[in-house]
Amino acid sequence: MKQIKQWELVAGCLFLGLGLGCIFYPSLNADLFFYLVAGALSISAGVFWFQAIRKPQGFMIASALICTIGAIILWMHRLESEDLIINCFAFYMFFNMFCEGVQWFLDIRDRSNHVWAHALMTVVYGFLCFFSWFYKDMDSRILMRLFGIYLLIQAFQMFNQIYAFSHPQSSRSYTFARWTALPVYFVSVLPSLILRYMLLNKMKGKKADYSERKNDQEVNLRVFIHTGLKSEHIFGHMTFSYQGIMFSYGNYDKEEEKFFRSVGPGIFFTVPANIYINNSCIYEGSTLFEYGLHIDPQQEAKLEELVRDIFNHTYRWYSPIEQDPLGREHFHKYESDYASRLSFRTGAKFRKFYSSQWKTYWILGDNCSLFASDLLSQIDPGIVHKSGVVTPGEYFEFFEECFADPKSNVVYKAWHSAEVPSTLYPTLA
Repeated sequence: MKQIKQWELVAGCLFLGLGLGCIFYPSLNADLFFYLVAGALSISAGVFWFQAIRKPQGFMIASALICTIGAIILWMHRLESEDLIINCFAFYMFFNMFCEGVQWFLDIRDRSNHVWAHALMTVVYGFLCFFSWFYKDMDSRILMRLFGIYLLIQAFQMFNQIYAFSHPQSSRSYTFARWTALPVYFVSVLPSLILRYMLLNKMKGKKADYSERKNDQEVNLRVFIHTGLKSEHIFGHMTFSYQGIMFSYGNYDKEEEKFFRSVGPGIFFTVPANIYINNSCIYEGSTLFEYGLHIDPQQEAKLEELVRDIFNHTYRWYSPIEQDPLGREHFHKYESDYASRLSFRTGAKFRKFYSSQWKTYWILGDNCSLFASDLLSQIDPGIVHKSGVVTPGEYFEFFEECFADPKSNVVYKAWHSAEVPSTLYPTLA
């Protein structure tokens, strides 16, 4: 989309200006940074409380409380802004250390091949956290200059990305693989922001393209980025479809979920793609952005081999409604369970991993995006497999840019939404 490129250019210029300001005027920018964060938290708290009052949900209430507490602390401790900025930086490093540390622990338990990479990143983030926390007396101007360097790197990344994505696929892949994103939240909500923009145009009566094709090559692999306008749908999901069957990986065993659904047994399911798309849009309140790829016979054979390997490391798992002989007659008892809803409405078949890297799902590590990108990158090096905290939002932008590249194998794109019935399929679900 042209809008994405425009936003990238604006963001690059903004990062460049802020980065230079932090380096040459660190004291002024430390003060400005403090006010911006306090103001943003206050506005966010108001928005979350408004949504929570309209439709009470644990996700919205928790977000509203966190933003409110954060805003109060920031406004009440104005005189301690320097310490507060350093503490925020230390907390951000701790967050990264925690994410990598959890994945390191899960890799050890599941005997994954990625143990040492996550161990190294845990140590690096731990060192930065320790340095920031125990050396609070350092001048905040030093920290702002470091932050300025970080913003300049972001600006360079944005400009480099705009350049690289208009050049050969190898250049695009190299750029994306080494993308050092800002805090993951801003990237993860990108599809939701685009969706909001598209629906706004629709309400204004502007023409919208619901599907586009750049050539006549056959589409034999489809990738889907899920998004929505509220609650967990904002952060999205990523699936892929081959030969009319959708493949999805996630945390679907409600009884085994831990830490607010962030960790659980790794499960994937298969389901007829078009029925699943309709179900996601109509019943689950999602919008799906679809990208159609053309892969050659060798790549198809490789994908089939990888899918067989998945089946070899999994066993059939039955949702709660399937375990109850009278479950279908008492659907209302199981409607709050996503796996049961999916079984009832689409006939999805679930399989649970008993070994391999995907045995344990971790929302900030081995998640749906990494699962899909790992398989896809093994059949097509142009589809980059990233590491760390990866979200569907990153791959949304990646496939948008691939579609814009005349030489890439992403030949089709579309979006599916209950708001536009013509984008759904003529199925029973």
